[in-house]
Amino acid sequence: MIDVRELYVGLNGRGYICDPPFVAKVAAALGSRPQAGAFLFGGPGTGKTLLPETIAAVTGAVLVFQQCFPGTREEDLMVRMVPDDAARSGIRAVDGVIPEAMEQLRAGLSVVLCLDEFDKTRPSADAFLLDFLQNGRVRFAGRSIMLSEDERRRLAVFVTMNDERDLSEVLLRRLSKIDFDLLPSTVVRQALLLTHPDHPLLDACVTLYRRCMAARLPKPCTIQELRQVIDAADLLGRYADWDALVYQFVTKTPEQHSLLIAAESIPLPNEKSSRPELGLAAYGMAALPAVAAHRKPKLPQLAEARGWGRATGEAGDVDTAKAGGIVAATDVAYDALLDWAGPPQPDPASIGGAGHVSGEVIIVGRTLPLARHADMAKLWGETGEIAFTATAATFSEVMALRTAGWKVVSYAEDRLVAKVDGMMLSWTREEGVEMIVALDARAAFDIFLNGACPPGWLAEASEPTPISKPRRQRSAA
Repeated sequence: MIDVRELYVGLNGRGYICDPPFVAKVAAALGSRPQAGAFLFGGPGTGKTLLPETIAAVTGAVLVFQQCFPGTREEDLMVRMVPDDAARSGIRAVDGVIPEAMEQLRAGLSVVLCLDEFDKTRPSADAFLLDFLQNGRVRFAGRSIMLSEDERRRLAVFVTMNDERDLSEVLLRRLSKIDFDLLPSTVVRQALLLTHPDHPLLDACVTLYRRCMAARLPKPCTIQELRQVIDAADLLGRYADWDALVYQFVTKTPEQHSLLIAAESIPLPNEKSSRPELGLAAYGMAALPAVAAHRKPKLPQLAEARGWGRATGEAGDVDTAKAGGIVAATDVAYDALLDWAGPPQPDPASIGGAGHVSGEVIIVGRTLPLARHADMAKLWGETGEIAFTATAATFSEVMALRTAGWKVVSYAEDRLVAKVDGMMLSWTREEGVEMIVALDARAAFDIFLNGACPPGWLAEASEPTPISKPRRQRSAA
């Protein structure tokens, strides 16, 4: 079973910045049968080759990789020639990528097989892959290999294409297909924030990317090239020249440089996908049934209880104005809070001082320093919210989060409030930051930790802050 949320966190946490709709396509490809995987179509620099590499890292699978070249034959997938001084001819034959992948599967490992730029192969290679993708079977030079059902479940095959030639229709039907459009500038910004947070050239590089899109350069500008521009500017200091850096690392030819210069006078493009979308009403649906089935019930919002922004007062019939969190009262949540608990209390509704059961929810009894966020790992996926603190946070650090997508919703001398994707924070000069994170927002939280979070916020390792017991105490149900 592919967990879409964990896949989203894993890909983004390893620097493969992507949005939930894209991850849904990848998860569907990984869960497809009889063979997991996909044909990956798109231009250079759109992340096709990096995707299977990152999937292998996320899932713990072995990556078996073949870079195809013009004229690659089907036999090159089965046998490759390597130098060998001991051989009379100076070379010897070893297993190609397909036998290598099969051997790893036979050893009990999971495998991601990537055939990169497969459209450079001879057309006869299409027919060679048919039986392998449909039945897990290969016949070559009198040798026959057949994968078991368990081995096929541990194999994912990704075939990248750069539009060098068309695939045969019958081969295209053997795997799902994922199109890679040019990355939206928001994704480019997130990727640059991971490596160059708050860099003075970050905005200029994002604009450069958009200008390259407007110029319709034959070779799109890549994230790697933008990072090279920034690194080179840092290295050269006052000797850096923007025009020279862009030519050296991005445009690289006078023709492409001229196209970029011409695009400086035209409006920046609308980045919305041009692919037409199906109308659900034509299929008798207002929405996919699975969407409604996975919605979780709302719980009292701690931010509202604390009076952040326009909403004030208590939420529901429990006092959450100072609580460290509020979580649905499930067996998993109750057991997870035992990791924080002190000595047992007479009342089983009091979880050793770590929290208190109140009807259908648990009021968490303490906030956590952000540096100790791993202490609540068992609660991810539950329904509710947890509060973290970062007392050393400064006003300027909170304002800088706006470049990572945070929106300031309350701006005053004594308090600054900001929010983004399932998270909300309040900053005061006396107490620093208090951040409330929804337990179904793990992906956004991990992206924040890995990219936008100021290092000082993770340097505090003090004990959790005890919170007074809620006023309205009820026994456990």
